[in-house]
Amino acid sequence: ETDGLEIKPVPSDTGSWKERHKSVNAFLNTRGGILLLGFKEEGQGLTRRWMFTGYREEAEDKLKEFPKLFSDRKGALLDLRETFPPPQIRDFQGGRVAVVYVDELPADKKFVFYRGEAWKRVLTGDHRLTEAEIERQEEYREEVWHARELQPVPNATVDDLDLDPLN
Repeated sequence: ETDGLEIKPVPSDTGSWKERHKSVNAFLNTRGGILLLGFKEEGQGLTRRWMFTGYREEAEDKLKEFPKLFSDRKGALLDLRETFPPPQIRDFQGGRVAVVYVDELPADKKFVFYRGEAWKRVLTGDHRLTEAEIERQEEYREEVWHARELQPVPNATVDDLDLDPLN
């Protein structure tokens, strides 16, 4: 596992997906990443290893719901389909694994929340964003929003300009 890769088994029930959702939330809020489903971690430190457990077909609906699980700070659900390339099911050692790709959110859309909390990816783990980090990002997003007027307008000509509002 790295700051861009999380490896997890496919949960046997619907309640166990929370850790996968937190990792995806952290990828969205950080630099993006890949969630690889079908392996179980055993041991720690030098004895740590990954055991192939495989993908189960009943998890397909869970893979499809990732883009609809996250909200803004006020709790309004977001449609994040543009940040999720289609998941893939790949053959692996006589079984299958699922690969979920997660793109980083653009700065003007950060941060998103999962069950009222925002997560970030640091090295191999998911960590809660602090209130100060969230507020700094909101201030930055506000600055970006105000600076948008300084950007060139495609296909604009001098005839499109009206200087009266500036006076």
